[in-house]
Amino acid sequence: RSRLARAASEEVRARPLPAVSRIAVEARGLPGALGLLAGREGWWFVYRFALGGILPEERVAHLVLWSDGEAYRALSAAEARAFAGAPAREDAGAGGGPALPVGEAQEAALREAEARLLAEAEARSGAAFDEARERWDRSVEDGLGASRRAAEEARAAWERARAGGRTQADLAPAARRDLLQRAERDYRQRLEALRAAEAQRYAEKDRALGELARRAEVRPRRTLVATAYWRCA
Repeated sequence: RSRLARAASEEVRARPLPAVSRIAVEARGLPGALGLLAGREGWWFVYRFALGGILPEERVAHLVLWSDGEAYRALSAAEARAFAGAPAREDAGAGGGPALPVGEAQEAALREAEARLLAEAEARSGAAFDEARERWDRSVEDGLGASRRAAEEARAAWERARAGGRTQADLAPAARRDLLQRAERDYRQRLEALRAAEAQRYAEKDRALGELARRAEVRPRRTLVATAYWRCA
């Protein structure tokens, strides 16, 4: 996962950045928990994540960084979503952004967002895999039910023949042996058929679940879609 994150980070850095927007956020429109942003400034990055797995989807992540004058701090995912819904307007007269370098803070926030989204996607994909495995288990067991019942019935018939052969004095020894041999042969044939059916069904299940396990692996791809320098007035 760390190699994927580094590779994705290098890919993002290699792309031309989208034009930087400049916006003024109205402090009175922020929820109370974000009141500390009044009079602050910072950066707002919007990323689109393409998440694979059994249930692929796309998610948008807002990374909002604010400067306390010494370093950048990142809002939580919930706070960033609330910030994204606050009233704002274009701020063409704003400067070029805070003087503090933003790269390390941006990367740290991006790693946290990617790890969170990846964990959520892996949980969804894993749950879908578990459901599929349970369906396969039921299908295999249902499909083998008739063969298992036939083998069990043949075994019971063989046991009855063995028990009856000792008490049937009116049967000649050769006839008793023939009865036992036929009962045993039928049981062994049914048992071999059951084992062949089990091997076939379980092989089908293993192949299907092996392919599904490969599909269940989540490989995130991210794209920077918007960058903004903001001031909260």
